[in-house]
Amino acid sequence: MRLNMNTVVGLVELVLPDLLVTCIKLLNTASTAFFQPGPHMVVHEAQKVSVLSFSEAIASELEDTGVTVTVTAPRPGSKALGSQDKADLSNSALVKGKKLPTSVEMAALGYEAMQREQQVCIRGLIDSVMVQSVRITPRHVATTMVKHLYNPTA
Repeated sequence: MRLNMNTVVGLVELVLPDLLVTCIKLLNTASTAFFQPGPHMVVHEAQKVSVLSFSEAIASELEDTGVTVTVTAPRPGSKALGSQDKADLSNSALVKGKKLPTSVEMAALGYEAMQREQQVCIRGLIDSVMVQSVRITPRHVATTMVKHLYNPTA
């Protein structure tokens, strides 16, 4: 967890002076998992929450510098994150039977969003609705729903 979180922050800190001179765009990758509590994916989701929070905060700090920050959000279990096999999500309700983006597809989507200076990039209507619905759902209900979605035997 520390490695994944510190790498994002450390790399930005390392290149920030150059970013400020060149007014370049920055692209981070998180996950739609950053919007919900995630039983069965606890560590993964904690890391992604930190990437989202850091990306949004640094974007705000850099607002008038010409540097923009975009964070992409593939769905957990996506081939783009490599988490499907690690977490054994292939038979979960979240993944089973769904066409999920590849790394190349998510990179292209993120790149396009970055060029538009879009701060958070979520792929597709279903993922967007899923993310927004979690924001208005009581936390214990959201946790129960996510637990069911991630359960490989569901």
